[in-house]
Amino acid sequence: MNKLDLTKPIVSRGGHPVRVICTDAKADEPIIALHLQDGIELLLTHFSDGRYLIGSESEFNLINMQIIEERWMNIYPEHGGTNPTTSFPYPSRKDADEGQWIGRLAILHYQLIDGIPSNPEFIKP
Repeated sequence: MNKLDLTKPIVSRGGHPVRVICTDAKADEPIIALHLQDGIELLLTHFSDGRYLIGSESEFNLINMQIIEERWMNIYPEHGGTNPTTSFPYPSRKDADEGQWIGRLAILHYQLIDGIPSNPEFIKP
């Protein structure tokens, strides 16, 4: 199981929203959390690493939610060279289109998943 970072957004392994009530309960399971399932909040306790049960993968285990952000960059020919150059990243395709200069070759669309660039896609304008 990955290390749980309580300073970042948390969900259950089953993908349900979770509200952490406390992380310092005087018990073997110091994390107390409310899990929202079917409109009802379930009160559950967890070990400090987010596990609900000892030695078991459970849909109630706490995990950090992946943060996914979209990015768009304009690609241009390099002046006097053979390598293309890029604009800075825009948060939307609309912003990239509005910020383009003359001579745009393509658009690079990618995702930042927990800050790591992933799933690149080149788009002809």
